[in-house]
Amino acid sequence: MRIGLYLGRHGTRGGMLVYAQDFVRALVETESGRGGEGDEYILYGDSSVLSEEFLAEITSGPVLVAQGRSLLGLGASGHFKPLPNGKRCRFLTRVLPGIFGRLGGYLLDQVLLPLLLRIDRVQLVHSLTNCALLSKRLTQVVTVHDLYQAYPLSDMSSAAGVKPPRKSLWVKLRELYYQTLFARQFRSVDRVIADSAPVAKEIADRYKLERNSIVVVPLGLDDQFQRYLRNRQQSAADAKEWRSSIGLRSPYVVMFASLDPRKNLMRTVRAFKAAVKAADVAPQCAVIVSDARAKEVCLRELDEELKSGSAIVIADASREELARILDGAAVTLVPTLGEGFGLPAFESLSFGVPIVSPPLEFFRDFPENLRFPCNPFDEKSIVAALGLALSRSISLAVERSSAAAGGKSRTVRTIADAAADTVAIYRATLLERSFI
Repeated sequence: MRIGLYLGRHGTRGGMLVYAQDFVRALVETESGRGGEGDEYILYGDSSVLSEEFLAEITSGPVLVAQGRSLLGLGASGHFKPLPNGKRCRFLTRVLPGIFGRLGGYLLDQVLLPLLLRIDRVQLVHSLTNCALLSKRLTQVVTVHDLYQAYPLSDMSSAAGVKPPRKSLWVKLRELYYQTLFARQFRSVDRVIADSAPVAKEIADRYKLERNSIVVVPLGLDDQFQRYLRNRQQSAADAKEWRSSIGLRSPYVVMFASLDPRKNLMRTVRAFKAAVKAADVAPQCAVIVSDARAKEVCLRELDEELKSGSAIVIADASREELARILDGAAVTLVPTLGEGFGLPAFESLSFGVPIVSPPLEFFRDFPENLRFPCNPFDEKSIVAALGLALSRSISLAVERSSAAAGGKSRTVRTIADAAADTVAIYRATLLERSFI
């Protein structure tokens, strides 16, 4: 089968970018192990997701024996012809133009991509980042992580008794665009995939769909984190030395800083400051940032803590470095205002690190002693949950150390599992269409 993967437009960061790239890595790994002809995949995305670094990484695998990089041209069939060595190129990339910005690019894709997909003779297209194509001639699957683009914070705001902030005209128009897009796409695509049951339920309730028409494919850890956990005893020893070299000391709290309103940055910072004053043993805070503006805000707001050494800002941490940071953390602080799949929280829990967060669906798969729910609109609630998590973190850290020393690690779901489940959905969808 020939599958088109619409990876979308991600800027340069974010959970959806990590998810999309990890999903492709898992497919490449799967195809590398299969041998034979395999299936054919065409990757469509802008240069932020199909970056030079990412393309260099995936083309180093044995499965990518050839690669076509042109946006237009003879179509995919010209690239997928047998090579002199008898093999085929199984992955082709189409780098979409980056003009008009992210939202403008999505609008351009609605016109350009259906044409490209027909030229490339794609049998099914899978959109991985919430937004599908509106063409009814395509067989489509869409993965929806959340409906935040169309309904930001509304449900959680009302549940917490908080009046949502006033919105500018531009914000209202953007939300209206996504509301219209979602309403049309959920009635035209063949399959909807959600990361969690609550997201599936919200889609079904808002758009009057049958709940069983939405397939839940849970998240999984990427290969970097899996390698770390498989060799945890040696990994932990190296990580401890590395953390010391950058100034991290125990106990410390991990915080992910972003100016995205969902991430609740200012309340999180204020809650940490209050928790430091209230704690018997003041924790340090490792602030993970991947955006220059967010870094600037953190440097300003945490100026006193940075000078005293009770906070450290870590910019552009690699996946390997993030694994090292999480493995030594006492608590991860993620009082998000709205999240579809909460990748940092999922990764922290997979490492056995307790989290302070609103109750998210995947909480149910992890022990209760790792879950410290809070009201993300109430700083006092965040402080109380953080204080409770810190008070129990010492015993939890001992358990993690014992497990690592014994060579034990909790079996967790991987991104390869999620990719395998998704490929099965492709086959089932195409099989259904063949009978129509």
